[in-house]
Amino acid sequence: MGTRRNTIRPAVVPVAPSSTESTEKKWNTPANLLSLAATLFSLVALLVSIKSCQISNKQVELGERDFYGQRSLVLSAEVATNQDEMHLHSVDSSIGLQFAYLTFPSEFGITNWDVMPPDFGFALVLPRYSLENIVLAMHPAKKGFYVVSTDSVVPFAVTASYTARGTPCNIRSLYLLSYTFVLGDKIGQKPTIKFGGIALGRHLEPNEDLPLALEHLWLQIKARQADHKGT
Repeated sequence: MGTRRNTIRPAVVPVAPSSTESTEKKWNTPANLLSLAATLFSLVALLVSIKSCQISNKQVELGERDFYGQRSLVLSAEVATNQDEMHLHSVDSSIGLQFAYLTFPSEFGITNWDVMPPDFGFALVLPRYSLENIVLAMHPAKKGFYVVSTDSVVPFAVTASYTARGTPCNIRSLYLLSYTFVLGDKIGQKPTIKFGGIALGRHLEPNEDLPLALEHLWLQIKARQADHKGT
C-alpha cells in the first residue's frame, strides 16, 4: 500500500492595525481636520484678543498720564534782588495757584510755611540762616583754604491747592532750591550764600509719606555736597 502524507498548513491569523496607524487614520478624517482647524483659529483669536487688551491698557495709561500731566501744577520762582524773598508762580498760565505750604527738611525747622496770594512770597531768611550753619558744619574753615560751590541745592516740599481748567486740584511735590556759597578761611566766619531758582524734583504719590521722602532726599544731597573740597 502506498504511504499517505498529511500536510499541515499554518493558519493565517489576521493582524490588527497598530494603535499608531489607527490614530493616524482617525486624524486624517475630514471631521478631525476641521476640528483641529477650528481649535487653531480659536487660539489665534485668543492671542489677538490678549494683544489688543494690552494695547488698549497701554493707551488708557498713556491717556491718563496725558490727562494728569496737563493738569499738574509745576512751579517756578523769582528770587528778589536783595535775596530776602522768592515768589512762586505756575509755569502754565492756564493753571492758577490758590495757596501752598512749604516744608523744608527737619534740620531747617520750617514746616507748613504759608505761601499765600496775591504775590505768593516766601521769606528766605530762615533757609539762609540754616544753610550757613550747615555749610560751616560740613566744611570747617581752615586757614588758607576756601570752599566754593556753584551747584548746591536744598530740597523742600510743596503742598498746593490750585485750579486747572476750572477744576480744583491738590498736589504734593518735591522741589530743589539752588544756591551758591563761598566760605572763607577765617574760623567762625559765615559763608556767603546766594539763591538761584527752583526746579521740580517729582510729584509725590497720594499715599506717599511726605516727611520721609523729603528727609531721604536731603540725606542723599548732603552726602554728595560733602564731597566739595577746599581750594
